[in-house]
Amino acid sequence: MQYTGDGADEVLLLAWRRGPRHGAPHQAVRLRGLIPGERYRDARTGTIHHARVLADYGLHLDLPPGDWASTALHLVRVPEGTA
Repeated sequence: MQYTGDGADEVLLLAWRRGPRHGAPHQAVRLRGLIPGERYRDARTGTIHHARVLADYGLHLDLPPGDWASTALHLVRVPEGTA
């Protein structure tokens, strides 16, 4: 589930594994509503992601092991001119 703030300055992504995977491959999650050409920083890790990559290729989420695992990802748009 994705929540995008006004102006797409922040994104909160909530993800969970609905049940046993039984060997099914991990799938990337494609984000929508991001500003093309902008960069977004993971608030927890500091990792920078490009909006186009998040929209076109998606993001492989690091879910904890086990059935019914969940995670939250908070992305904040990086202002122009900053690293």
